[in-house]
Amino acid sequence: MSKFASPVKAALNRTAFVTGAGQGIGRAIACRLARDGYDVSIADIPPAKEKVEAVIKEIESYGRKAIAVYAGECSEPRPTH
Repeated sequence: MSKFASPVKAALNRTAFVTGAGQGIGRAIACRLARDGYDVSIADIPPAKEKVEAVIKEIESYGRKAIAVYAGECSEPRPTH
């Protein structure tokens, strides 16, 4: 018997939060976590809404739950100190 726990067994009843999951590495991480048994909360910017919706459908195709959280950019200047 392996001394390492199964990633799927360890993931039961767990949720991951992935930023930038509408594309690229964030998308790959979100989908991998879903395949490993995690439900996934996806965070991205509003212009990525169509891409995020596609990721949610893919995650749901693995039998996992997914939700989107959209965050806007800050309009205030950043400190320079």
